[in-house]
Amino acid sequence: MWLDEEIVENYPNLSAQAQNLLLLFPTSYLVECAFSAVADILTIKRGSLDITERGDLCLKLTKLVPDVKTLVQKHQAQGSH
Repeated sequence: MWLDEEIVENYPNLSAQAQNLLLLFPTSYLVECAFSAVADILTIKRGSLDITERGDLCLKLTKLVPDVKTLVQKHQAQGSH
């Protein structure tokens, strides 16, 4: 539906957002990367696997690199109650 030419023409912003949200694996290349990442996680981290909680799969599929140093510097400890 969101790839329909008429919808894309009439609602370009909504169509683009829907495609980004709904089409998580737009190419077979990303699907293969996902399967490879899961296989890697299953073999290397078998005992501590928790893809949904730790976000391991998302990190394997993105090109974003977290700036850990900046994140640590900006972290504020929870104050006492």
